[in-house]
Amino acid sequence: AARILTLADGATEPYDRLSLNIGSVAVDPHGLVGGPGVWPVKPLSQLLTLRARIEAQAAAGAAAPRIVVAGGGPSALEIAASLCGLVERGDGRPQVTVIAPRHGAGLPPAAWSRLSAALAERGAVLRSGLVVARTSDSVRLADGALEPC
Repeated sequence: AARILTLADGATEPYDRLSLNIGSVAVDPHGLVGGPGVWPVKPLSQLLTLRARIEAQAAAGAAAPRIVVAGGGPSALEIAASLCGLVERGDGRPQVTVIAPRHGAGLPPAAWSRLSAALAERGAVLRSGLVVARTSDSVRLADGALEPC
């Protein structure tokens, strides 16, 4: 009510308007984050490690990695497109699969149609399902199916 912010060190700062950005984290109901070969999208800084790994593999002449993006909303499509571009810049053929219980969440149908078609043209695969576990060379879906990655 007094419009005074108290900082961790005890200092105070008056304000007229306040916007707090505490960051965000990926929802992880199956405890996959932190496991080997899993890069959460949030915070975005985590993706720098994945990028460095893909670039190093390309520089060494290794085949493009098989990548699974778990999620079907706008962020998943953006990440999939970025990963396709990263692999393509390394002269590789993208092997990206987007797995989601419901694709296109939050997108108008026409936008979803165009974006998914553009990803498919680049070699990305869109698949329905829910990723629930990670193995050494795949992810397990809720229905028991395995998707290599």
